[in-house]
Amino acid sequence: MARICFHSDDSYRSIQSGSGFTFVTAGIALDGIKSEIERELLKAEERSGKGDKDWHETTDVAVRLNYMERLLDLSPLVGRVFYGAYPSLQTGEYWGARLDVLSAAIGRYTARGRCHHEMAHEGFTGANRDKLRLELRGRGFRRVTVESAALVTSPQIRCADALSGYIRGQLYDVGTLSQQVLPDIPDWFVDLRT
Repeated sequence: MARICFHSDDSYRSIQSGSGFTFVTAGIALDGIKSEIERELLKAEERSGKGDKDWHETTDVAVRLNYMERLLDLSPLVGRVFYGAYPSLQTGEYWGARLDVLSAAIGRYTARGRCHHEMAHEGFTGANRDKLRLELRGRGFRRVTVESAALVTSPQIRCADALSGYIRGQLYDVGTLSQQVLPDIPDWFVDLRT
């Protein structure tokens, strides 16, 4: 049976008017190329100077640009990057938005969820992992496991972290230096809300 591994993270920022947050859940869907991608992601981190820092800690725009250019050049990632962007959410709406995106990712990258799928979302406690697994099963995705995921140990999760920050920045941080310097979102990123 095929196994699809989803690595994801969220990025959000308060809207300047003070009414809610911009919110993005983004990630990568990997099947048999998981170890190949892991090696390539480690190389991209090392060669760009980003290392194992998260997107927020990588404040040098040149390092962010170098890392994103390397990610965008990884042909095995083409079509495997997914996201769902929300221009305005209230704090209590995060969970449902995230669940919608991850459910849509399973639907997009599996044959109606009929393979085994493994979710790894950054920062979830055991209780949140159990909640996600149960809610995904409630949506008909029976063969799902939810694994722990930490920025410190997983280049795939650091990639998802960078992708969510990059996408949110490109869509909603209008006029910032980072938005002006970084490349536009490629058309091969899969927008799960369209």
